[in-house]
Amino acid sequence: MSTQASLTVAQSLAVPNPDPHVADEPLPAELAELAQLSARRGRLAAALTTIMMIGYFGFILLVAFAKPTAGTLLAGDRVSVGIVAGACVIVLAPILTAIYVRWANQHYDAAVRRLRGGKA
Repeated sequence: MSTQASLTVAQSLAVPNPDPHVADEPLPAELAELAQLSARRGRLAAALTTIMMIGYFGFILLVAFAKPTAGTLLAGDRVSVGIVAGACVIVLAPILTAIYVRWANQHYDAAVRRLRGGKA
């Protein structure tokens, strides 16, 4: 590479990005707040995941190791405990998803928007 070409590359790297949509480096306070927000999101995700896993594996363990209990009939001998438990596991997933989406819309997205300086 010639000296002229290397100067051009070095100069282009030294010029700040003229794009006004690129945010400046966040301040240390903003980084701390972003880290705290990220940690909250992680804790919520871990809690919701734990709830889902308990429900799912509880159902699997019920069917695997407590067949008589899973086969116990309810509602006038029309439906078994296993069917009801399976339906509850199916319904649990969208409920937990809705909880996360609502939290993200109300808290996480608003905080990220505020940290970006009001830009979408």
